Amino acid sequence: MIVHAIDREDLFSPWEIDRIYSLLPPVLVKRIDAKKKEEDRKKAILAHGIWVSWLLEKKKISWGDLNRGVEVSLGERGKPQIPLVNGFHFNISHCKKGVLTGISNQPIGVDMQEYVVPTQGMKELVLNNREKEELEALRQSDPAGEQKGFTKMWTLKESYTKCLGTGIDHQFRGYDFAGVDQSFFSRFDRNFAVMMKEGYCVAVCGFEKITGIIYNNRCFLKYLIDG
Repeated sequence: MIVHAIDREDLFSPWEIDRIYSLLPPVLVKRIDAKKKEEDRKKAILAHGIWVSWLLEKKKISWGDLNRGVEVSLGERGKPQIPLVNGFHFNISHCKKGVLTGISNQPIGVDMQEYVVPTQGMKELVLNNREKEELEALRQSDPAGEQKGFTKMWTLKESYTKCLGTGIDHQFRGYDFAGVDQSFFSRFDRNFAVMMKEGYCVAVCGFEKITGIIYNNRCFLKYLIDG
């Protein structure tokens, strides 16, 4: 499993981002072009570029196969899939703070989210009673505790449902992440990682062991930029 995060806006030049964009499969280009904000387009280009570059370099997929023979299809909930490449799974996420891409031999889910000030409605949608009690205790002990605690639970649930392939469903509140006090742990027969960063939180869920998250490594896109 490889998980790579980018939270530096200056890591790639506009020319390099345009270069990556020009080499992405058409189905991804179409999805990226549909985004209304330029900043969202840039983040999506980098997030998808990481797994495309890895696929070309590590799986030895040719440029021709990537653009013609290898189907990049959309799953039932819009999740891109590579059905003709065995043992290749990926997932992406991006927010105002950066982008996150996970690559694994088995299903994987990742989520990145800036800290959220939760409304009562959001709490009702996301949290069960145990989690609400924990969040209230955090709020009373630390002014920022409620934001961080809620965002932590939200990203963990997002990563889990993305790994399941269901997205947010009617059972979202039932996935209990109360009592999580470690960065790496196991729950629901899967491995998790959660990191609280300056202004945002990232979470990863997968079957493989998670050893860490790599930050701001240009090498992950070198193959596309220099190719």
